[in-house]
Amino acid sequence: MRNIIYLFIVSLLFLSCGGGGVKPPEITDKVSVGLGLHVMPFHKTTLLAGKISIVPRLYEFFDDGSKGNIDIFVTNAKFYLGGKIIGESYEKPIMLKGDVIYEKNGVYPFKVVTVATDGKKYEFATNVTISNVSLTVKIKMKEPKPEGMEIYLAGSASVLVKKGMSTEWNATALKMKKINDLEYSATFKAGLNETVFMEFTLGSWATKARDEKNELIHTSTVVKKDGQVFNVAIDNWGKTIGKTSIEGWNIGFTGDGKNLTFTYSQKNEKPNQINYAFAGEKFVSKSFSNTQYYSFDFPAKWGSELLINIQGQKATNSFILPKKGLPFTFLKVGDIHCNATTVIPALMAKETNIAFVMDTGDLVMDGLKAADWNSYYSLNRCYLKKFLYQPAMGNHEYESPFFNYITGKPKWYSFTWENTYFICLDNNNNIETGSPQVKWLEGELKKAAKYKFRIVYMHIPPYSSKKHGDDEMIQTHLVPLFDKYGVNLVFCGHEHGYEVSYPMKANKKADKGTIYVISAGGGQFLYDVEKESEWSRIDKRTFNYMRVTVYSDKIILNAIDDKGVVFDTFEVK
Repeated sequence: MRNIIYLFIVSLLFLSCGGGGVKPPEITDKVSVGLGLHVMPFHKTTLLAGKISIVPRLYEFFDDGSKGNIDIFVTNAKFYLGGKIIGESYEKPIMLKGDVIYEKNGVYPFKVVTVATDGKKYEFATNVTISNVSLTVKIKMKEPKPEGMEIYLAGSASVLVKKGMSTEWNATALKMKKINDLEYSATFKAGLNETVFMEFTLGSWATKARDEKNELIHTSTVVKKDGQVFNVAIDNWGKTIGKTSIEGWNIGFTGDGKNLTFTYSQKNEKPNQINYAFAGEKFVSKSFSNTQYYSFDFPAKWGSELLINIQGQKATNSFILPKKGLPFTFLKVGDIHCNATTVIPALMAKETNIAFVMDTGDLVMDGLKAADWNSYYSLNRCYLKKFLYQPAMGNHEYESPFFNYITGKPKWYSFTWENTYFICLDNNNNIETGSPQVKWLEGELKKAAKYKFRIVYMHIPPYSSKKHGDDEMIQTHLVPLFDKYGVNLVFCGHEHGYEVSYPMKANKKADKGTIYVISAGGGQFLYDVEKESEWSRIDKRTFNYMRVTVYSDKIILNAIDDKGVVFDTFEVK
């Protein structure tokens, strides 16, 4: 991994190779004829407000174009910034290995002192100018924000990106201050002449501001002066577009499972009728009109065959309800995104003796667009017609009402199965301490205390070694509750791939604690592993789903790839 100098609160970078600015001193001690020291450094890999990331990496060139001195090259280097040594390098490629943060404006000398194979020293020197200014962003909305939500500014500025990461934006980076019901503002430091990109959220990537065309607002401004004000108009925080044209159904439940919920979607709003019966019993009819989406509850008879007939359809569907008892097995999947090329749903459909399917969200790409839901049943019907379905809402559902219409599930809910208490969260929503969802969560965790196992599932993980990194909001507001009430497992998605933590307590690896599982390889493109984390037991870039079996005294978890091969197995007691 390349190591980078972080110059904090930056604007202008003047380099010898940049044309203008401060001219660096001549390279000294140049003894070997034909050997010229070039720092191709200062190659700007990222330019963020308040931060420039550069890679000082040395290359040897021959001034006369010949290869006569090819046996002479740099063997090591020392790097100096502001008169202080900040790193040394003794291996190819010769480059900086260290991080430095500068907050104060000014001109700072940067120097590289090297030694070549001829025993001589060669130097490179230049100056870096740091200049930060104040930028104010104001938004004006058409209508007041949703009650109970806060507005945040997210963007490319270094004060907005995630801590310890140079480019990953933070959905809750800077809380905006209220001017009146329709106007909010935020002020932060940025680099002079820097282009600052930004978006606006209600606390997560699932709730982003949109313009009058209902497109996501991704805007930018060039910082030209101190005290600059940038104005943005916001039309809405997410409106549905179009009508779905899918037909299908699924069955799930909440609470103690005494009742099941049947959820049906049809192509239009015509009157219709659903007939159901348990094998050997009389059919019960449920009629409805003026809606595309219809749900109803009915008593569960575990282990029985349920017959379902939709009016106008010749075929009667058979659904075998699972038997209660220990052990029981459920499947875990996430981030299918309605990707038509995925093989994971078909592999899941081949499983047998499954209690239910747990889905940690991102069922579609844009949950506000009806068109994105039209492939939902065609892709997932293979297992929905066999297994009970218990989904969580992902950020790509964008808090859409289509999620409830089509899955039949609320944004957060709980249920029990034998010795285990399951809690499903919408952590795209407000999860700050004292929010309605967090108050509800603590109440559910108290109820769960008498159960052998407590399992929470949600979309965004508190810890990750992949693209998005750790989530401080979840670590601050949810993890303490998981620690306090002894949650055994937390299942998440979002970070496309697979990662499992060691037991965690107070955001650190511990002998005993909660194990966090990211199983987000349901079908969408995979993320690379970005870093090595002390808390991470395994981290793989692979498509996957999981088979989880709960016994009276333990849980055995198997991760299965897109070839149907188990690649990880572990146990929780």
